[in-house]
Amino acid sequence: MSLCEARSLVEARLAAFGNTKHDSNTPFEVVAEVSFYYRGRLWKPITMRTCRINFTQKIQPYFKGKAIGSITRSDVEDWFLGLAKTPGSANRCLPILSGIMRTAEDLGYIEEGSNPARGIRRYKTKPKERFLTNDEMARLGAVLKREARAYPMQTAFIRFMTLTGCRGGELLSLKWDYYIDSNLYLPDSKTGPKTVFLSTPARKLLAELSKCNKSQWVFASKNKQPNAGIFNTFWHRIRAEVGISDVRLHDLRHNYASIALRSGENLRVIGMLLGHVDAETTLRYAHLDDATMHSAVNKVAKSMTKRTRRTE
Repeated sequence: MSLCEARSLVEARLAAFGNTKHDSNTPFEVVAEVSFYYRGRLWKPITMRTCRINFTQKIQPYFKGKAIGSITRSDVEDWFLGLAKTPGSANRCLPILSGIMRTAEDLGYIEEGSNPARGIRRYKTKPKERFLTNDEMARLGAVLKREARAYPMQTAFIRFMTLTGCRGGELLSLKWDYYIDSNLYLPDSKTGPKTVFLSTPARKLLAELSKCNKSQWVFASKNKQPNAGIFNTFWHRIRAEVGISDVRLHDLRHNYASIALRSGENLRVIGMLLGHVDAETTLRYAHLDDATMHSAVNKVAKSMTKRTRRTE
């Protein structure tokens, strides 16, 4: 959508509100609607859905009815402070609001560079990544083996996630056509086209699935369509049995990265395995290498001690 088209959309929305003005007095919610079309045209459907929910629940109630040009830095700070009890949600909502105000700049409804949401410092939050211990991995494997006969598709989904570090959404949209020459070639993912290099166990798992699954989807439910609900329900049940109720399905992706790092792979390779576009994203796992670094310094110290004793 061009800026000209965006302005036309604003005018159409204003007419629906019985308002013919399209300047700094334009209602916030009208500009917000345009922003979703204008900025969201390249978003993934799930991103659009999530942003819409956050906007409806956390942003619109505070700013609805305000003239876009009347919203000040103080308004934004008061709104953000009001979300202090849910810092993670607040941090996710801030860029949505900033994008709306940036759209107002682009349309000329507020001065360029006057975005009141720009530069607001986000809340500090604790990382949500949860990594499984060796004992937890062993218990999970035992439960999955026990459940495999009754729930072959669900257990295969979880096992495949642990073996590849793929996102849940990538597996739900995975088609057999994407499995070419021992690798997966995803035409689209969170970060665009992606190649998933498969290990021998992962390829063996797909070979087993192909014998009983005739759907175009690799992980299909009984109606031959992917269904996130059946995998989430199954995961919530077995994680309780394993004793890892705080582990989300997505944490299995983080766990894959942690195991790769502990196995000696460097961050660059891990980033490629996970399909990270930005190296900064992979750096979140750097702290996991503390044990390796401690082991290294102890080896150096031991070697230094031996060399020192030889010269005494």
